[in-house]
Amino acid sequence: MLSRPRNLGSRIFSVAEASDFMTRKPKRPGSAHLLGHIPWLVWVLFLLAATTPLLGCGGTTASASGPDLTLSISHQSSTQGATFDISINNAGNGVVNGPVTLTLSGTVVPPAVIAPGGGWNCVASSAPGSPPQFAVCTNPGPIPPGGGGILSVSYNITTVFLSGNPVNPPTSFGLSISAHASAPGNISAGASDGVSIPLAPAALAALSFQMNHVGPSFIAGGTGNYVFAVQNTSEAESDGSVDVTLNLPPGFTYASSSGTGWICGGGQVIGCIFTGTIAPGATSEFTLNVLVEVPVSGMATSSWSTSLDEGKGPSLLMSDVVLVEAPADRR
Repeated sequence: MLSRPRNLGSRIFSVAEASDFMTRKPKRPGSAHLLGHIPWLVWVLFLLAATTPLLGCGGTTASASGPDLTLSISHQSSTQGATFDISINNAGNGVVNGPVTLTLSGTVVPPAVIAPGGGWNCVASSAPGSPPQFAVCTNPGPIPPGGGGILSVSYNITTVFLSGNPVNPPTSFGLSISAHASAPGNISAGASDGVSIPLAPAALAALSFQMNHVGPSFIAGGTGNYVFAVQNTSEAESDGSVDVTLNLPPGFTYASSSGTGWICGGGQVIGCIFTGTIAPGATSEFTLNVLVEVPVSGMATSSWSTSLDEGKGPSLLMSDVVLVEAPADRR
């Protein structure tokens, strides 16, 4: 209900009466009559403002957003390694001005193989950190709305020595990657991903050893030969070194040796080392030539021991007994 202003009296008017009053033709045209109705115009405008939003208010107006650089990483893995796909996208409706820089961090061993998409160029770049940086990729830009690209980062874990300690072999190998993109105008984005690849226990080479003297006996004052053989009896190729230590009997000394991949040296105690690989079922051997400088005939015992690199097999201790004859005993 509305109360009539004082100059119209004290009677209370309804809304209908007020509306009728406002639509009446003035009895006396003139500014004085219009000024007398200004309070009613104020009331009507007030009612309209309270019930109806003003023009342009109460709705939503779309505001133009700028560029929006986004990163996402996905991966595919196998028992041989993994490939990470880094997707770079401008999800906004403004242009991302270049240059755009993408820094890659994560697993550095084995080294990553990077396949950049169109417009991207990547170079190796090592930097400390957790995880360490291994590459920097750049795009000259600009990147329009909806534009971007995909970079692939692949790892092959077969290039890593995985056999380790046979007592406690590794059961998995972890690969991880982090990416950070930046562009002029304080535009940046980041993403990371990782995968743990289960590993089957590494096959270890099983080696057998044998050493024998050549011939029925050695002659005092002459020379004698030993043949040492290492056979790979497993289905895995051997890797790492094989060390052999030979303890000759008193009066025996090292003269020379021959054998592919073997290096020997010493005196009464001889050290030999093999640093190659032995294929499954194959045998590697060397011949050891010694000086026999014993004064009397009799039985002479040579002992030898072996050890394998990184504990890939047991240490062995064995011996060989040979008859030493005096020159007169051979007449």
